[in-house]
Amino acid sequence: KQRWFRLKGNLLFYFKSCGEPAGVIVLERCRVERIHHETRPYSFVLAFENDDSRTYVLSAFSQPELDSWILAVRMSSYEGLKAMYYELTNKINTLTGKYSQKTKSPMATK
Repeated sequence: KQRWFRLKGNLLFYFKSCGEPAGVIVLERCRVERIHHETRPYSFVLAFENDDSRTYVLSAFSQPELDSWILAVRMSSYEGLKAMYYELTNKINTLTGKYSQKTKSPMATK
């Protein structure tokens, strides 16, 4: 089935045609990976933690578009934004020589 998608924050709206969305996929706890598909060369899969029934196979029209979608979906979730925040904060602290306990990654142990 052909659908068109629009990403707003962590919401992936899908459309059957112009107009109102046909539905929405909330991308929290979502994993996105490239896959090899016999008939659709620029494909990727959206899969959700603890919910094998919610898996979506999507395709782009080109390799650059595929790369763009994968990056956008990965960065759209709260976890992705939080990871980017910690990475950028740590880079700034490294460059300025400042360090705060609050800038530790949530994965770091005390």
